[in-house]
Amino acid sequence: MKRFGIVLMICLGVLSGCSGRRSSNDGIYVEVLPSSETTSSGSETQEAAEDALQRKTQAMESSLAAAESSLEAAEESLAERESLLASVEESLKAVEESLAEAVSSAAEESAAAGSEETEAAGESTDGESPGETEAETEEALPIPYEELLEGPEQFEGMQLRFVGEVIQDASLGDGNRQLLVRVNGDDNTRLVAIYPEALLPGGLPAGDGVTVAGEFTGVKRYQTGDGEVISYPTLIVREIGR
Repeated sequence: MKRFGIVLMICLGVLSGCSGRRSSNDGIYVEVLPSSETTSSGSETQEAAEDALQRKTQAMESSLAAAESSLEAAEESLAERESLLASVEESLKAVEESLAEAVSSAAEESAAAGSEETEAAGESTDGESPGETEAETEEALPIPYEELLEGPEQFEGMQLRFVGEVIQDASLGDGNRQLLVRVNGDDNTRLVAIYPEALLPGGLPAGDGVTVAGEFTGVKRYQTGDGEVISYPTLIVREIGR
């Protein structure tokens, strides 16, 4: 009986201890780990984002490469055009130099011819009347302007005479003057007459009537102040009158 009482007391003590002990987990927050499905879904989303970013990067690199290629092609095209422009400018400069040399040569020939003719005229007109000088002008061949243009080669070196109106009279700066004449009042029929200033000091004003006679040297090319190149029949004048 005494043993039974001791056992009972032990059991009551144990039960009393168990009911009075607080759970060690009361008031503690325990981390809830994600399930395997959530982890898998997040991983797939990250992989998809990385793939999309990689594709965008590759697309941008391709676009950049294409842009660089286009830029290189444009630079090459620009370089070719600049080279072509430089070539054209060189050719134009050569033409201008050639034209300047031709004009200078014609002026020198005109000056020499005018000097010789002036000396010859001075010797031949000693004691002669002015009427005899006018007769020399009439000896030059008057031909239609249209006929001259149809076959200018056959008239080269011949003495020709034309009547017209002064468009412009300018000094060449070498003792000669250059006269631009509108033949027979027609603006489409023009010729250039080069004469020594000694024949008519001061030149002629625009609009005046004029008669020129001299050696036809062919159809020459002239460059205007605007850069236009025009061809005109040309005379080296020995006689000029109003």
